[in-house]
Amino acid sequence: RNEMRSLMVWLAVAIALQLLAGSLSADVKEYRVGIWYPTTKEGVMSLYKPVFQDYLTRVVGPILNVKFTVIVVDLEADLTAEKLIESNQIDFFYSMAGRMACVEVEYDWIVIASARARALGKEVGAQGTIIYSHKSNTDITSIKDFKGKRIGLAHMLSASFYLSKQVLQEQGVELFRDAAEVVFYGNDYGSQLQDVLGDKIDVGFTASTVLYQRYADTIPQLNFH
Repeated sequence: RNEMRSLMVWLAVAIALQLLAGSLSADVKEYRVGIWYPTTKEGVMSLYKPVFQDYLTRVVGPILNVKFTVIVVDLEADLTAEKLIESNQIDFFYSMAGRMACVEVEYDWIVIASARARALGKEVGAQGTIIYSHKSNTDITSIKDFKGKRIGLAHMLSASFYLSKQVLQEQGVELFRDAAEVVFYGNDYGSQLQDVLGDKIDVGFTASTVLYQRYADTIPQLNFH
């Protein structure tokens, strides 16, 4: 009897939601989600449309009478998330955690998921950038010593590049002007680390999670700046 009662309650709720969605279908609210990822427009849509457009519209849509549309954000001046929000072309912006750290600092934005976790008193994940050199490289004792040195980074679209560039500027070092060489490794942090250990570059910038989770055994050989 209790199972039948529960089933009838859920059925009544489902019918009510369907009727509500049908009665308000003319007033469906559209939310446009801007997404950036280092690939083509087609690549972004194939990765994120199934979740941020199709799934949310199908599952959340009937409940709140809304639908979601994915808008691809670019790095060109007129297509950045900031410009698209200012011009009312997107309502939300989604990116990976490392890039959102840059967005928060640059535009003083609030990450909704992090803000909610803080309000509930839950732990908020974090990822930082580590600047390191080999202990045998005694010419480097501070960031100011990076002038004239070979510096290894991930790529120009990474959080480690953005944060490292900011840190160097704060210490009076301009990355492309003062470094003897700048080497981009993409996401191959392992090769970057091996080149620091092998004296092929002098300084590396890497994500803290990468170093501590994958290459913790090399930490005793490194100096951090």
